Amino acid sequence: MDKIERFNNLKLDQKTSVISWVGAPTNLVRQAGPREIHLYVLGPAYVDVYCNGSGKVTDAVAFTDVERINDYLKQMDISGLI
Repeated sequence: MDKIERFNNLKLDQKTSVISWVGAPTNLVRQAGPREIHLYVLGPAYVDVYCNGSGKVTDAVAFTDVERINDYLKQMDISGLI
């Protein structure tokens, strides 16, 4: 089992502890219906942190898929930065 699988198999409170200890927030957020998904960096992987409408963490899923990163970037307005 690789590190991403091990992280994804943790209980939610364990995931949030790991993220708070070693996760780095990116300030990138996507909307998914009423939920917000915050992107964190966790070593060589990324973590989607799902929050409900009141800001409570409901899930966290680690991944390495570059296409998911592109989903965040597509939603950002970076026209003023270029």
